[in-house]
Amino acid sequence: MSPIEKQAEAWASIAPAPPSTATTTRIPPPREGDTAFAARELDRLQSTVRPAPCDIWAPLATAAAARGDDPALRDLATGASFSYAAVLARASRFGAWLRREDRRDDRRAKTCAKTSGGASAGARVGLMTPNCAPAIECHYAVAGWAGCVALNLNPRLSPDELAYCLEGADCEVLVADTSYAGLVREALQRYEKIRAVVWTDVLQKAAADLDVPTFLYETIVADGPVVERPEDAQALPGSAGAEMYYTSGTSGRPKGVVLSRKTVLLHALGCMVEHRLKRDDVWLHCAPMFHLVDAYAIFAITWVAGTHVTVPAFAAAPVFDALRDHRVTVSNVASTMVTLLLADPAVGKADASSLEMLSCGGAPLSAATVLSALATFDCEFFLSYGMTECCGKISMSLVDEATRDRVGPAKTLDLITSSGRPFGLLEVRVVGARDGSNVPTVERPLEA
Repeated sequence: MSPIEKQAEAWASIAPAPPSTATTTRIPPPREGDTAFAARELDRLQSTVRPAPCDIWAPLATAAAARGDDPALRDLATGASFSYAAVLARASRFGAWLRREDRRDDRRAKTCAKTSGGASAGARVGLMTPNCAPAIECHYAVAGWAGCVALNLNPRLSPDELAYCLEGADCEVLVADTSYAGLVREALQRYEKIRAVVWTDVLQKAAADLDVPTFLYETIVADGPVVERPEDAQALPGSAGAEMYYTSGTSGRPKGVVLSRKTVLLHALGCMVEHRLKRDDVWLHCAPMFHLVDAYAIFAITWVAGTHVTVPAFAAAPVFDALRDHRVTVSNVASTMVTLLLADPAVGKADASSLEMLSCGGAPLSAATVLSALATFDCEFFLSYGMTECCGKISMSLVDEATRDRVGPAKTLDLITSSGRPFGLLEVRVVGARDGSNVPTVERPLEA
Protein backbone atom coordinates (compact mmCIF):
# COMPACT_ATOMS: atom_id res chain seq x y z
CA MET A 1 0.00 0.00 0.00
CA SER A 2 1.40 3.39 -1.01
CA PRO A 3 1.80 6.28 1.50
CA ILE A 4 -1.06 8.12 -0.20
CA GLU A 5 -3.39 5.09 0.07
CA LYS A 6 -2.44 4.74 3.75
CA GLN A 7 -3.29 8.39 4.37
CA ALA A 8 -6.67 7.99 2.66
CA GLU A 9 -7.44 4.84 4.68
CA ALA A 10 -6.53 6.59 7.93
CA TRP A 11 -8.71 9.57 7.02
CA ALA A 12 -11.65 7.31 6.15
CA SER A 13 -11.28 5.41 9.43
CA ILE A 14 -12.09 8.46 11.55
CA ALA A 15 -15.03 9.61 9.44
CA PRO A 16 -18.39 9.11 11.21
CA ALA A 17 -21.22 7.02 9.83
CA PRO A 18 -23.29 8.58 7.02
CA PRO A 19 -25.73 11.24 8.26
CA SER A 20 -29.43 10.96 7.62
CA THR A 21 -29.53 14.08 5.45
CA ALA A 22 -27.84 14.50 2.09
CA THR A 23 -26.79 17.47 0.04
CA THR A 24 -28.76 18.14 -3.14
CA THR A 25 -25.65 19.33 -4.98
CA ARG A 26 -24.05 16.74 -7.24
CA ILE A 27 -20.50 16.00 -6.14
CA PRO A 28 -18.56 15.01 -9.27
CA PRO A 29 -16.65 11.73 -9.01
CA PRO A 30 -12.84 11.60 -8.74
CA ARG A 31 -11.08 12.00 -12.07
CA GLU A 32 -9.31 9.03 -13.61
CA GLY A 33 -5.60 8.82 -14.32
CA ASP A 34 -2.68 6.42 -14.55
CA THR A 35 -0.29 6.99 -11.64
CA ALA A 36 1.97 3.99 -12.28
CA PHE A 37 4.83 6.02 -13.80
CA ALA A 38 4.87 8.59 -10.98
CA ALA A 39 4.71 5.84 -8.36
CA ARG A 40 7.73 4.09 -9.93
CA GLU A 41 9.70 7.33 -10.03
CA LEU A 42 8.82 8.01 -6.39
CA ASP A 43 10.16 4.60 -5.43
CA ARG A 44 13.37 5.25 -7.38
CA LEU A 45 14.00 8.66 -5.82
CA GLN A 46 13.24 7.42 -2.30
CA SER A 47 15.20 4.19 -2.57
CA THR A 48 17.76 3.73 0.20
CA VAL A 49 19.58 1.02 -1.74
CA ARG A 50 20.25 2.76 -5.03
CA PRO A 51 18.58 6.20 -5.14
CA ALA A 52 18.04 7.71 -8.59
CA PRO A 53 19.80 10.96 -9.57
CA CYS A 54 17.80 14.07 -8.69
CA ASP A 55 18.03 15.82 -12.04
CA ILE A 56 15.72 18.82 -12.53
CA TRP A 57 16.30 18.47 -16.29
CA ALA A 58 14.70 14.98 -16.29
CA PRO A 59 11.00 15.98 -16.58
CA LEU A 60 11.66 18.07 -19.70
CA ALA A 61 14.01 15.52 -21.27
CA THR A 62 11.44 12.76 -20.62
CA ALA A 63 8.60 14.79 -22.17
CA ALA A 64 10.67 15.78 -25.21
CA ALA A 65 11.60 12.16 -25.83
CA ALA A 66 7.96 11.08 -25.62
CA ARG A 67 6.25 13.99 -27.40
CA GLY A 68 8.95 15.94 -29.21
CA ASP A 69 6.79 17.66 -31.84
CA ASP A 70 3.57 17.77 -29.83
CA PRO A 71 2.39 21.01 -28.16
CA ALA A 72 4.13 21.71 -24.86
CA LEU A 73 2.91 25.19 -24.07
CA ARG A 74 0.75 28.01 -25.38
CA ASP A 75 1.60 31.54 -24.26
CA LEU A 76 -1.65 33.53 -24.47
CA ALA A 77 0.09 36.85 -23.87
CA THR A 78 2.23 36.59 -27.00
CA GLY A 79 0.22 34.04 -28.99
CA ALA A 80 3.30 31.84 -29.28
CA SER A 81 3.12 28.03 -29.12
CA PHE A 82 6.07 25.68 -28.66
CA SER A 83 6.54 21.94 -28.98
CA TYR A 84 8.44 19.97 -26.36
CA ALA A 85 11.40 19.74 -28.74
CA ALA A 86 11.39 23.53 -29.09
CA VAL A 87 11.15 24.11 -25.33
CA LEU A 88 14.05 21.72 -24.77
CA ALA A 89 16.18 23.55 -27.34
CA ARG A 90 15.29 27.02 -26.04
CA ALA A 91 15.98 26.05 -22.42
CA SER A 92 19.28 24.44 -23.49
CA ARG A 93 20.41 27.62 -25.25
CA PHE A 94 19.59 29.82 -22.29
CA GLY A 95 21.26 27.42 -19.87
CA ALA A 96 24.38 27.40 -22.05
CA TRP A 97 24.36 31.19 -22.22
CA LEU A 98 24.14 31.38 -18.42
CA ARG A 99 27.17 29.17 -17.92
CA ARG A 100 29.41 30.70 -20.61
CA GLU A 101 31.99 33.29 -19.64
CA ASP A 102 32.25 35.27 -22.87
CA ARG A 103 33.37 38.82 -23.32
CA ARG A 104 33.76 41.10 -26.35
CA ASP A 105 36.70 43.49 -26.64
CA ASP A 106 35.90 47.07 -27.62
CA ARG A 107 39.30 48.46 -28.63
CA ARG A 108 38.03 52.01 -29.16
CA ALA A 109 36.52 52.28 -25.69
CA LYS A 110 39.28 50.09 -24.23
CA THR A 111 36.66 47.98 -22.46
CA CYS A 112 35.72 44.32 -22.37
CA ALA A 113 31.94 43.89 -22.60
CA LYS A 114 30.16 40.88 -21.11
CA THR A 115 28.29 38.82 -23.74
CA SER A 116 27.00 35.93 -21.60
CA GLY A 117 25.93 35.08 -18.06
CA GLY A 118 29.15 33.66 -16.68
CA ALA A 119 27.33 31.93 -13.80
CA SER A 120 28.74 28.87 -12.05
CA ALA A 121 26.80 25.86 -10.78
CA GLY A 122 24.81 26.84 -7.71
CA ALA A 123 24.61 30.54 -8.62
CA ARG A 124 21.32 32.34 -7.90
CA VAL A 125 19.47 33.56 -11.00
CA GLY A 126 16.46 35.79 -10.42
CA LEU A 127 13.22 35.28 -12.38
CA MET A 128 10.60 38.06 -12.47
CA THR A 129 8.16 37.68 -15.34
CA PRO A 130 4.41 37.40 -15.88
CA ASN A 131 3.02 33.93 -16.51
CA CYS A 132 4.58 33.11 -19.86
CA ALA A 133 6.67 30.66 -21.87
CA PRO A 134 10.02 32.07 -20.60
CA ALA A 135 8.93 31.43 -16.99
CA ILE A 136 8.65 27.72 -17.74
CA GLU A 137 11.75 27.54 -19.93
CA CYS A 138 13.89 29.41 -17.41
CA HIS A 139 13.14 26.99 -14.58
CA TYR A 140 14.60 24.18 -16.66
CA ALA A 141 17.42 26.29 -18.08
CA VAL A 142 18.50 27.64 -14.69
CA ALA A 143 17.89 24.79 -12.23
CA GLY A 144 18.17 21.99 -14.78
CA TRP A 145 20.58 22.61 -17.64
CA ALA A 146 22.89 25.03 -15.84
CA GLY A 147 22.69 23.59 -12.31
CA CYS A 148 21.95 27.01 -10.81
CA VAL A 149 19.18 28.06 -8.40
CA ALA A 150 16.02 29.71 -9.76
CA LEU A 151 15.14 32.65 -7.49
CA ASN A 152 11.42 33.37 -7.98
CA LEU A 153 10.65 37.04 -7.38
CA ASN A 154 7.34 38.82 -6.82
CA PRO A 155 6.94 41.84 -9.16
CA ARG A 156 4.64 43.48 -6.60
CA LEU A 157 7.59 44.09 -4.27
CA SER A 158 8.79 47.62 -3.62
CA PRO A 159 12.29 48.55 -4.87
CA ASP A 160 13.64 48.23 -1.30
CA GLU A 161 12.05 44.82 -0.84
CA LEU A 162 13.30 43.55 -4.21
CA ALA A 163 16.84 44.77 -3.45
CA TYR A 164 16.64 43.04 -0.05
CA CYS A 165 15.72 39.72 -1.70
CA LEU A 166 18.40 40.05 -4.38
CA GLU A 167 21.05 40.82 -1.76
CA GLY A 168 19.95 38.05 0.59
CA ALA A 169 20.09 35.52 -2.22
CA ASP A 170 23.40 36.91 -3.55
CA CYS A 171 21.77 37.02 -6.99
CA GLU A 172 24.14 37.28 -9.97
CA VAL A 173 21.86 37.37 -13.05
CA LEU A 174 18.30 38.69 -13.31
CA VAL A 175 15.70 37.68 -15.90
CA ALA A 176 12.90 40.24 -15.87
CA ASP A 177 10.11 41.42 -18.13
CA THR A 178 10.41 44.89 -19.56
CA SER A 179 7.08 45.79 -17.91
CA TYR A 180 8.98 45.75 -14.60
CA ALA A 181 11.85 47.88 -15.90
CA GLY A 182 11.23 50.79 -13.53
CA LEU A 183 11.19 48.48 -10.50
CA VAL A 184 14.39 46.78 -11.66
CA ARG A 185 16.19 50.06 -12.22
CA GLU A 186 15.37 51.35 -8.74
CA ALA A 187 16.24 48.05 -7.06
CA LEU A 188 19.62 47.86 -8.80
CA GLN A 189 20.47 51.30 -7.49
CA ARG A 190 20.35 49.66 -4.05
CA TYR A 191 21.90 46.29 -4.97
CA GLU A 192 24.90 46.54 -7.26
CA LYS A 193 26.10 42.93 -7.61
CA ILE A 194 23.88 41.96 -10.56
CA ARG A 195 26.25 41.14 -13.43
CA ALA A 196 23.65 40.96 -16.22
CA VAL A 197 19.94 41.58 -16.81
CA VAL A 198 18.04 39.59 -19.44
CA TRP A 199 14.83 41.21 -20.66
CA THR A 200 11.77 39.27 -21.71
CA ASP A 201 9.20 41.26 -23.66
CA VAL A 202 5.96 39.46 -22.88
CA LEU A 203 3.90 42.61 -22.31
CA GLN A 204 5.80 44.70 -24.89
CA LYS A 205 6.96 47.54 -22.68
CA ALA A 206 10.06 49.67 -23.08
CA ALA A 207 13.17 48.53 -21.21
CA ALA A 208 15.04 50.80 -18.82
CA ASP A 209 18.61 52.02 -19.18
CA LEU A 210 20.77 50.24 -16.64
CA ASP A 211 24.38 50.42 -15.54
CA VAL A 212 24.83 46.67 -16.09
CA PRO A 213 24.96 44.68 -19.34
CA THR A 214 21.48 43.89 -20.70
CA PHE A 215 20.37 41.20 -23.15
CA LEU A 216 17.18 40.14 -24.90
CA TYR A 217 15.88 36.72 -23.95
CA GLU A 218 14.48 35.89 -27.39
CA THR A 219 17.79 36.73 -29.04
CA ILE A 220 19.52 34.21 -26.80
CA VAL A 221 17.04 31.32 -27.14
CA ALA A 222 15.55 31.68 -30.64
CA ASP A 223 18.34 30.08 -32.63
CA GLY A 224 21.75 28.49 -32.36
CA PRO A 225 23.37 25.17 -31.51
CA VAL A 226 22.27 22.97 -28.62
CA VAL A 227 25.35 21.89 -26.70
CA GLU A 228 25.96 19.25 -24.06
CA ARG A 229 25.18 20.05 -20.44
CA PRO A 230 28.15 20.67 -18.16
CA GLU A 231 29.14 17.69 -16.05
CA ASP A 232 28.98 19.60 -12.77
CA ALA A 233 25.28 20.38 -13.38
CA GLN A 234 24.52 16.72 -14.01
CA ALA A 235 26.45 15.56 -10.94
CA LEU A 236 24.77 17.81 -8.37
CA PRO A 237 23.43 15.91 -5.34
CA GLY A 238 19.76 15.87 -4.41
CA SER A 239 20.52 18.19 -1.50
CA ALA A 240 21.71 20.97 -3.83
CA GLY A 241 19.37 23.92 -4.30
CA ALA A 242 16.92 24.07 -7.21
CA GLU A 243 14.53 26.90 -6.37
CA MET A 244 14.48 29.78 -3.92
CA TYR A 245 11.51 31.79 -2.68
CA TYR A 246 11.08 34.65 -0.25
CA THR A 247 8.14 34.08 2.06
CA SER A 248 6.90 36.91 4.25
CA GLY A 249 5.52 34.74 7.05
CA THR A 250 3.71 36.65 9.78
CA SER A 251 6.14 39.40 10.77
CA GLY A 252 9.43 41.06 9.94
CA ARG A 253 11.39 40.85 6.71
CA PRO A 254 10.76 38.08 4.14
CA LYS A 255 12.68 34.87 4.76
CA GLY A 256 14.58 33.10 2.00
CA VAL A 257 13.66 29.43 1.48
CA VAL A 258 15.87 27.21 -0.68
CA LEU A 259 14.20 24.05 -1.97
CA SER A 260 16.50 21.17 -2.82
CA ARG A 261 16.43 19.32 -6.09
CA LYS A 262 15.14 16.18 -4.40
CA THR A 263 12.37 18.09 -2.63
CA VAL A 264 11.16 19.75 -5.85
CA LEU A 265 11.10 16.46 -7.76
CA LEU A 266 9.45 14.46 -4.97
CA HIS A 267 6.76 17.12 -4.57
CA ALA A 268 6.07 17.11 -8.31
CA LEU A 269 5.77 13.32 -8.34
CA GLY A 270 3.53 13.37 -5.28
CA CYS A 271 1.20 15.84 -7.03
CA MET A 272 1.21 13.67 -10.15
CA VAL A 273 -0.12 10.82 -8.01
CA GLU A 274 -2.54 12.88 -5.91
CA HIS A 275 -3.98 14.76 -8.91
CA ARG A 276 -3.83 11.72 -11.20
CA LEU A 277 -2.12 13.82 -13.86
CA LYS A 278 -1.85 12.35 -17.35
CA ARG A 279 -0.53 13.08 -20.82
CA ASP A 280 -3.88 14.39 -22.07
CA ASP A 281 -4.00 17.07 -19.37
CA VAL A 282 -4.03 20.76 -20.22
CA TRP A 283 -2.97 22.88 -17.24
CA LEU A 284 -3.98 26.54 -17.04
CA HIS A 285 -1.35 28.71 -15.33
CA CYS A 286 -3.55 31.56 -14.08
CA ALA A 287 -2.24 31.85 -10.51
CA PRO A 288 1.18 33.55 -10.24
CA MET A 289 3.98 31.29 -11.45
CA PHE A 290 6.44 33.00 -9.08
CA HIS A 291 4.49 31.35 -6.25
CA LEU A 292 4.26 27.67 -5.35
CA VAL A 293 0.47 27.80 -5.72
CA ASP A 294 1.24 27.25 -9.41
CA ALA A 295 5.00 26.76 -9.90
CA TYR A 296 4.96 23.06 -8.99
CA ALA A 297 2.98 22.37 -12.17
CA ILE A 298 5.99 23.50 -14.23
CA PHE A 299 7.52 20.17 -13.26
CA ALA A 300 4.47 17.95 -12.66
CA ILE A 301 2.66 18.66 -15.95
CA THR A 302 5.88 18.50 -17.95
CA TRP A 303 6.80 15.13 -16.43
CA VAL A 304 3.56 13.58 -17.71
CA ALA A 305 4.10 15.39 -21.05
CA GLY A 306 0.89 17.39 -20.66
CA THR A 307 0.24 20.84 -22.13
CA HIS A 308 0.83 24.18 -20.40
CA VAL A 309 -1.37 27.21 -21.14
CA THR A 310 -0.34 30.54 -19.61
CA VAL A 311 -2.29 33.75 -19.08
CA PRO A 312 -0.07 36.67 -18.03
CA ALA A 313 -2.16 37.63 -15.00
CA PHE A 314 -5.35 36.49 -13.34
CA ALA A 315 -8.66 37.98 -14.47
CA ALA A 316 -12.00 36.27 -14.96
CA ALA A 317 -12.44 37.00 -18.69
CA PRO A 318 -9.13 35.52 -19.94
CA VAL A 319 -9.54 32.54 -17.61
CA PHE A 320 -13.00 31.77 -19.00
CA ASP A 321 -11.69 32.23 -22.56
CA ALA A 322 -8.79 29.87 -21.92
CA LEU A 323 -11.04 27.22 -20.38
CA ARG A 324 -13.21 27.28 -23.49
CA ASP A 325 -10.64 27.75 -26.25
CA HIS A 326 -7.94 25.41 -24.97
CA ARG A 327 -10.07 22.73 -23.30
CA VAL A 328 -8.30 23.06 -19.97
CA THR A 329 -8.59 19.95 -17.76
CA VAL A 330 -6.86 20.95 -14.51
CA SER A 331 -5.62 24.00 -12.62
CA ASN A 332 -4.76 25.26 -9.15
CA VAL A 333 -5.72 28.73 -7.94
CA ALA A 334 -5.87 30.83 -4.80
CA SER A 335 -9.11 30.77 -2.83
CA THR A 336 -9.79 34.44 -3.59
CA MET A 337 -9.59 33.64 -7.31
CA VAL A 338 -12.38 31.05 -6.99
CA THR A 339 -14.53 33.67 -5.26
CA LEU A 340 -13.81 36.22 -8.00
CA LEU A 341 -14.64 33.73 -10.76
CA LEU A 342 -17.93 32.79 -9.12
CA ALA A 343 -18.85 36.46 -8.62
CA ASP A 344 -18.15 37.46 -12.22
CA PRO A 345 -21.31 38.19 -14.26
CA ALA A 346 -20.02 36.02 -17.13
CA VAL A 347 -19.69 32.89 -15.02
CA GLY A 348 -23.14 31.64 -16.02
CA LYS A 349 -22.13 31.50 -19.69
CA ALA A 350 -18.61 30.15 -19.14
CA ASP A 351 -17.79 26.84 -20.83
CA ALA A 352 -15.86 24.78 -18.28
CA SER A 353 -17.04 21.43 -19.65
CA SER A 354 -13.47 20.19 -20.20
CA LEU A 355 -12.41 20.84 -16.59
CA GLU A 356 -11.79 17.67 -14.57
CA MET A 357 -10.10 19.05 -11.46
CA LEU A 358 -9.80 22.44 -9.78
CA SER A 359 -7.98 22.97 -6.52
CA CYS A 360 -7.42 26.08 -4.47
CA GLY A 361 -5.47 27.18 -1.44
CA GLY A 362 -4.43 30.19 0.58
CA ALA A 363 -7.55 30.57 2.72
CA PRO A 364 -10.56 28.52 3.81
CA LEU A 365 -13.73 28.54 1.71
CA SER A 366 -17.23 28.37 3.13
CA ALA A 367 -19.45 25.39 2.39
CA ALA A 368 -21.67 27.70 0.33
CA THR A 369 -18.74 28.74 -1.87
CA VAL A 370 -17.64 25.13 -2.32
CA LEU A 371 -21.20 24.15 -3.29
CA SER A 372 -21.27 26.99 -5.80
CA ALA A 373 -17.90 25.92 -7.26
CA LEU A 374 -19.07 22.30 -7.57
CA ALA A 375 -22.28 23.35 -9.30
CA THR A 376 -20.54 25.83 -11.60
CA PHE A 377 -17.47 23.89 -12.69
CA ASP A 378 -18.93 20.38 -12.27
CA CYS A 379 -15.52 18.80 -11.65
CA GLU A 380 -13.51 17.34 -8.79
CA PHE A 381 -12.83 20.25 -6.44
CA PHE A 382 -10.74 20.41 -3.27
CA LEU A 383 -8.92 22.73 -0.90
CA SER A 384 -5.26 22.55 0.01
CA TYR A 385 -3.01 24.02 2.66
CA GLY A 386 0.73 24.42 2.34
CA MET A 387 3.93 26.23 3.17
CA THR A 388 6.82 27.35 1.03
CA GLU A 389 9.18 25.40 3.27
CA CYS A 390 7.35 22.19 2.29
CA CYS A 391 7.52 22.99 -1.44
CA GLY A 392 3.78 23.64 -1.36
CA LYS A 393 1.36 20.96 -0.26
CA ILE A 394 0.87 19.93 3.36
CA SER A 395 -2.75 18.81 3.34
CA MET A 396 -5.59 18.54 0.84
CA SER A 397 -9.29 17.75 0.96
CA LEU A 398 -9.32 15.18 -1.84
CA VAL A 399 -11.90 12.51 -1.01
CA ASP A 400 -11.39 9.14 -2.67
CA GLU A 401 -14.21 6.97 -3.96
CA ALA A 402 -14.11 4.50 -1.06
CA THR A 403 -14.48 7.27 1.50
CA ARG A 404 -17.32 8.88 -0.47
CA ASP A 405 -19.22 5.59 -0.55
CA ARG A 406 -18.70 5.08 3.16
CA VAL A 407 -19.67 8.49 4.52
CA GLY A 408 -22.26 9.69 2.00
CA PRO A 409 -22.70 13.01 0.10
CA ALA A 410 -23.23 15.35 3.07
CA LYS A 411 -20.13 14.19 4.94
CA THR A 412 -18.16 14.16 1.69
CA LEU A 413 -18.98 17.84 1.28
CA ASP A 414 -17.98 18.42 4.89
CA LEU A 415 -14.61 16.78 4.22
CA ILE A 416 -14.06 18.79 1.02
CA THR A 417 -14.51 22.04 2.95
CA SER A 418 -12.00 20.98 5.62
CA SER A 419 -8.23 21.37 5.60
CA GLY A 420 -8.18 17.73 4.52
CA ARG A 421 -5.75 14.91 5.07
CA PRO A 422 -1.95 15.03 4.85
CA PHE A 423 -0.34 15.23 1.42
CA GLY A 424 0.82 11.73 0.52
CA LEU A 425 4.54 12.39 1.09
CA LEU A 426 4.17 14.14 4.44
CA GLU A 427 3.45 13.10 8.00
CA VAL A 428 1.38 15.66 9.92
CA ARG A 429 0.88 15.81 13.69
CA VAL A 430 -1.34 18.14 15.69
CA VAL A 431 0.39 18.79 18.99
CA GLY A 432 -0.34 20.69 22.16
CA ALA A 433 1.23 24.12 22.60
CA ARG A 434 2.60 23.36 26.08
CA ASP A 435 4.20 19.95 25.90
CA GLY A 436 4.19 19.04 22.21
CA SER A 437 2.18 15.88 22.80
CA ASN A 438 -0.26 14.61 20.18
CA VAL A 439 -3.74 16.12 20.39
CA PRO A 440 -6.47 13.44 20.33
CA THR A 441 -8.58 13.26 17.17
CA VAL A 442 -11.98 14.90 17.63
CA GLU A 443 -14.70 14.59 15.05
CA ARG A 444 -16.13 17.93 13.89
CA PRO A 445 -19.92 17.84 14.08
CA LEU A 446 -21.90 18.45 10.90
CA GLU A 447 -23.79 21.71 10.62
CA ALA A 448 -27.53 21.39 10.60
